[in-house]
Amino acid sequence: MSLASKLVIVMRKVSMRSNEKKIKTFVRQFAQFEDQEVQFQKFKTTARLWFKDKDEEFIRTLADKLDGKKFGEKIINVIVDENTTHFNRDKTRNINKNITVPDSISERVCPLVNVPYEQQLKLKQEKAQKVMKDVETKSKTLDGSFGKSVTMFPDEKCLHLPAYSIPLLILYYFFVINVFDNNPNCQEELIYGQDFVTEKLFDLSFQISRASFFQVNTKGAETLYSEICNQCEVDENTIILDLCCGTGTIGQVISSKVKKVIGVELVYEAVEDAKKNANINEFICSKVEDAIGNILSGLDPTERVVAILDPPRAGIPSFIKHIVYASCKPELAMNNFIQLTDQTGNFKVTNVVPVDMFPHTEHYELLLTFKRE
Repeated sequence: MSLASKLVIVMRKVSMRSNEKKIKTFVRQFAQFEDQEVQFQKFKTTARLWFKDKDEEFIRTLADKLDGKKFGEKIINVIVDENTTHFNRDKTRNINKNITVPDSISERVCPLVNVPYEQQLKLKQEKAQKVMKDVETKSKTLDGSFGKSVTMFPDEKCLHLPAYSIPLLILYYFFVINVFDNNPNCQEELIYGQDFVTEKLFDLSFQISRASFFQVNTKGAETLYSEICNQCEVDENTIILDLCCGTGTIGQVISSKVKKVIGVELVYEAVEDAKKNANINEFICSKVEDAIGNILSGLDPTERVVAILDPPRAGIPSFIKHIVYASCKPELAMNNFIQLTDQTGNFKVTNVVPVDMFPHTEHYELLLTFKRE
């Protein structure tokens, strides 16, 4: 079975239906494989273009014939002729439509339509303002201390995106019975490269394995983590609880400014990466709800403890007075916000900061600071 046996087309299904026949005909003619049957496999938000004959020689020949730039330009004409919308202004939903032609060396990605970044940012700011208004209306706040500040990331790098040639660093083969199966115990085999990559964040290096989480936008992550450090208001006597810590990036960035960082993460590979990335911190492989009791019982109640939570858990011990909440889907986290400020949690919102971590998409990160007396 070939590892490069498909073209992937990501677009709204309504667009896929209106263009399916034309795209299939074009691909067959352009690739000069009229005798091959082209099939679409539709999912909820994406569709994959498959060829009935998945012979490796056929796929490699196809990849060689399809020059990325020329192919992209042709498909742009096909899509635009059908009046396909790339950005739905009514629903502020950015639909990324691209075609990838995988081969053994690299993966060429051809963006079809671009929306000016300033326009995207305006829509995103409106969404963030609505969430902040809901928080201010539905949650308790400290009188006079509720701040609403918008962090304007990006800089010129987002307004003028360069063209990148990205080499293939790691190639894994996964054997999955069900295409929708997220079973982490599926069979896997490292085909090419090392079993980790090294990423730079500020002046730090992080080792990241396949199953570990790491922010894909490293420059955006530097902005996000700097703001988290500001919201934590740390000093040399502060203990940071970094819950759902992944590879320990936040803890490592903030560790030089605090007394101690304790990270909790469920994914074993991420914890192992975190241990390699930091020598002075403590990392625990566990569910947060299972580990938090033992962690807190070992701390002095008189010490200043700040928790970085995503998502926060109920039943936070009374001596934790300060929480910084990071959410990439704040609309869905509203119940968590309100739960923290009810009589059980008794926290109050003191600051809300949106950070545009994901330029050219509809998503953004929202930081909320909660405090209690």
